[in-house]
Amino acid sequence: MIARRTLNALLRSAPARRAALRGPRSVRGGARCASAGARYERKAYVASLRDRRDDLESRLGPAQLVAGVVVERTPALMPDPEDWELAMWELQASLEVHDGFDYPAVVGGGTSAEQEAAPRKEIPEEIRALMNRETDADRAGDVRSLERKLAESLFLLVKDSAEAPWRLPAAALGDDGFLREACEGVLAAQCGPELYTYVLGNGPMGAWDAETAAGGLERTFFMRAIVVDLYTSGPVDPALTHDHTWVTKAELPDHIVGDAAYLDFLQKLL
Repeated sequence: MIARRTLNALLRSAPARRAALRGPRSVRGGARCASAGARYERKAYVASLRDRRDDLESRLGPAQLVAGVVVERTPALMPDPEDWELAMWELQASLEVHDGFDYPAVVGGGTSAEQEAAPRKEIPEEIRALMNRETDADRAGDVRSLERKLAESLFLLVKDSAEAPWRLPAAALGDDGFLREACEGVLAAQCGPELYTYVLGNGPMGAWDAETAAGGLERTFFMRAIVVDLYTSGPVDPALTHDHTWVTKAELPDHIVGDAAYLDFLQKLL
């Protein structure tokens, strides 16, 4: 009897324990609603892209296929700390001083008050220079350098002429080639052999349909490539394009102008 009562109590308490671990019902419901809302928005956006593609094809005919590459230099530093993180670190440091153990002076200790009043060791200037998150490229405003904005992702944009708009590296896709090989060819032809990149996967991360200046239709399939090593990679060959720049996601609106739909697509893609 005792064993049966104990078992029944455990069975009755198990759902309560699971509910406590999951959190309040209102919090769980809010998270589910937010997730469902994000899925609905994503499906609605994909459906709008399909409708846009069908409309362009009905007006302009079959699309010419293009291979595009999203070249990303991933962050080399941790993101800048938020204000609340700095405040938390200061509080933790203060608590360690006030609530720490009082070690004998013979081992370099002392009371908490003595430790707090002790002079702090100054960090040498050469070490401070290494700790600086701002690079020479940041100070010079060099937007063609891979060493700018080390705490953020950078994306490569190129121009074919002074009047041409900024774009991602891309070229026509042949009938007998594979998308990955075509993207590797785009990188070699428009970036040069010094830029050390690697194309991820074998399938596209997204597709965009656009009307050309000649009245045709282009469908660009984008693949993602990353700069493998910031410090061993060379720069983009300036002789292969009219101009190039490395931009953050927040800087895209300053370069992709005149086409709000394409800008919105890129911001979602990146």
